[in-house]
Amino acid sequence: MQSWDLQKKIQVSQTRILEWYKAWGGKVYVSFSGGKDSTVFADLAARVCKVNRYKLILWFSDTGLEFPEVRDHVKHFGEWLKEKYDIEVETVIDYPKDRKTGKRITFKDVILTKEYPIVSKEVSKVINDARHAINKNNYNSYAIKQLNGEYINPHTGLKSPYNKEKWKYLIDSPFKISNQCCNIMKKGQRIISRRTQVINLLLEQWQVDHNNEKHNGLNMDAILLF
Repeated sequence: MQSWDLQKKIQVSQTRILEWYKAWGGKVYVSFSGGKDSTVFADLAARVCKVNRYKLILWFSDTGLEFPEVRDHVKHFGEWLKEKYDIEVETVIDYPKDRKTGKRITFKDVILTKEYPIVSKEVSKVINDARHAINKNNYNSYAIKQLNGEYINPHTGLKSPYNKEKWKYLIDSPFKISNQCCNIMKKGQRIISRRTQVINLLLEQWQVDHNNEKHNGLNMDAILLF
């Protein structure tokens, strides 16, 4: 699908957005981080809303870690879409909350109660996975191979560019490391009731439309991964 021309990618993406909207009866929103990916996605969704006269809702989770320029972009982008496409746009600025108590969660809370994200989400996950593998004496794990620079791309037979041997020393760092910060501060804040059933419904149709390709395990974002 990555080999498709841009116009086809846009058309398929808009079709998937429309299917998602209808599957949820219009009770949907764009999870808007203010980054380049969600900005493009919001523009695609706005085009769908223009044609169908839908209201567009942009939902932003203010984690306290965003650059001021990103916050400024979030505040003004909805108005820009409103003027460009002549649609109703609502930008919701919310904060990460504990689902049980409703209390706001801060980055400091995550570090004190969970683990520390370091370098990147990918590196943090590999370090965490490698530590768990070592505790289970599983020295043949994917994470261990990556940190040793030993993972081979099965398609090319060459050393994978995703190896992370330069960060191997972090295994011995005196603090906990993981990628859970993003899950807690952003992804975990999404309202996902009945999510699995709807995803399966869309993926079933996706498989019919695309030669029964296997897409099991994809989440709502991965449907537009190309």
